[in-house]
Amino acid sequence: MLHRVLLSLVVAGALVQQPAEWTEPFPAFKIAGNLYYVGSKGLANYLIATPQGHILINSDLDANVPLIRDSIEKLGFKFADVKILLISHAHWDHDAGSATIKRLTGAQYMVMDADVPVVESGGKQDFNYGTDASSLYPATKVDRVLHDGDRITLRSRGEVRTNEDRGRCGVRRSGWLRGVCRGSRTRVSRRAGEAETCARRVSRYAAPLRARGATHATRESLSRRR
Repeated sequence: MLHRVLLSLVVAGALVQQPAEWTEPFPAFKIAGNLYYVGSKGLANYLIATPQGHILINSDLDANVPLIRDSIEKLGFKFADVKILLISHAHWDHDAGSATIKRLTGAQYMVMDADVPVVESGGKQDFNYGTDASSLYPATKVDRVLHDGDRITLRSRGEVRTNEDRGRCGVRRSGWLRGVCRGSRTRVSRRAGEAETCARRVSRYAAPLRARGATHATRESLSRRR
């Protein structure tokens, strides 16, 4: 009986553990154009900045919100100017801080249709993590339900286009990158009209992360969900 109790305690401890890199500060930097990295060393967040306001992708853990705010402000932008909040998918390590960011910025929370029940239940409707108490978070009201092919725009240069993979958004900036990853390959049209694979696009983005010492988990979040 004692062995069972000890085993239960060990398992419970393992459930709540998370990599230290998830909440470790990481220098914010420009990726290209008006797209910036504002995440931690282990969890990725992206800012699309425009004069009319900003689009933030991923809220991560609630403990990460101050780090995201600091990163945005160190780049010279105002956290309060975040007008749209998106998530790559509805796992707690990418959306647990959404309620706090909505409260602090008044941003519109836009979520893919398949993920709406998950975020509005605080993770309880997650088919994989819904029974894990350590993966739950404050339920957050969605302001706009997104569907495959929807476009989310702010005036000026900020634009995001959704893709059909369950609960994931593909990011693009008008005039700089067109197309999103669908499966393992996509046609990406640049100014010269060239085509390239999704893997090459991710590799190009990952290079500056490698140079700055980002973890493998952060780099991999560019190409696939957890």
